[in-house]
Amino acid sequence: MASLYLVPYGPPARVALRDAIVDAKGGDPLAPVTVAVPSNYAGLSLRRSLGQGDLSLAAVSGRDGLVNVRFLVLARVAELLGAPALPAEGRRPLTGPVGAEAIRAALASDPGVFRDVAEHPATERSLGATFRDLRQAPASALDTVARRSDRAADVVRLFREVRRQTTAYYDEEQLAQAAAEAVRTGAPALRDVGHIILHLPRRLSPAEQSLIEALAEAGGLTAIVGCTGDAEADEPAHRLASRLERSLGPAEEAPSDTIAAGTQIVAVTDAEEEVRSALRFVMARLAGGTPLHRMAVLYPITQPYALLSHEQFSAAGTPHNGPAPRTLAQTLSGRTLLGLLRLRDADFRRDALMDWLSAAPVLEQPGGSHAPAQRWDALSRSAGIVAGAAQW
Repeated sequence: MASLYLVPYGPPARVALRDAIVDAKGGDPLAPVTVAVPSNYAGLSLRRSLGQGDLSLAAVSGRDGLVNVRFLVLARVAELLGAPALPAEGRRPLTGPVGAEAIRAALASDPGVFRDVAEHPATERSLGATFRDLRQAPASALDTVARRSDRAADVVRLFREVRRQTTAYYDEEQLAQAAAEAVRTGAPALRDVGHIILHLPRRLSPAEQSLIEALAEAGGLTAIVGCTGDAEADEPAHRLASRLERSLGPAEEAPSDTIAAGTQIVAVTDAEEEVRSALRFVMARLAGGTPLHRMAVLYPITQPYALLSHEQFSAAGTPHNGPAPRTLAQTLSGRTLLGLLRLRDADFRRDALMDWLSAAPVLEQPGGSHAPAQRWDALSRSAGIVAGAAQW
């Protein structure tokens, strides 16, 4: 049975997922069900919410727990279905290091417009991200891109060279295509995966679309697409639903009038008051029943908001999670290590070395006593050391 639902985000989407799992099991608590989630974090959150409380499976099925229900990202589902066939062809997965090395080799062979930055790590990263997008484009589209400019032509040329160098490997697109073929041929892995529920997908690549269509043809797919209730914000979701309708049939759309959306602009005097205002909003919503893990505080730049947010929320005793306001380089150990590395650039000047030695508790040997910085200062001054390793 293949079905498509367009439901609001939040509790309605979780209720739809819970009901889809119950329907997929069909009264058999041991029937396998695989939920294809947007991320591993989403899978962990869904497992917890469906295992307890009003949204749990027990509320409708009368049974506790999630037996034989797996929460995996779609790429992992494709791996379970398609990976067994690819090694038989003598192909291996295209890992990150292999792909990066192929990009470096292509740049070294003929960098083109990238000759001045061919060895810069940022060039490799940018090309890798671009190649992942180009991988989803047909050959005719690549030709069109190549005609746009000299730089675009070199990007497409490098992409094709990387593809040529990695023909012995398979990437996620090829894995999804292999998974689609495995579904069409009735691969044994389908029995272990069971009914698949595509939960709140954000986007689908061409190969993933092919996999979804194959699963729909086999009757083992339910798709749940999320919406917000705002027409402009929901345009991508409706486009995705339209693509899915070709294989799953018309979507059953749930009313979205339960979604609350609003905008409030507050004028304050400085950054500290901004953070305090955000904290007041968080506390008000917490008192209204919204759990902390369903709220987020966003800021445009790290400085000064990261440290201010940490200080204000800690002072209010409000649990929070986010990037650490202090980097490793700002700790005592980090400053000591960086200072040691900078001594060579300073040609081991006596004043620089003494500043470093007295700025942290440096040990003479592991588990030993501290290096006597004052004694070293006096001895090196008496010896007339100024700078240079040879003088030391």
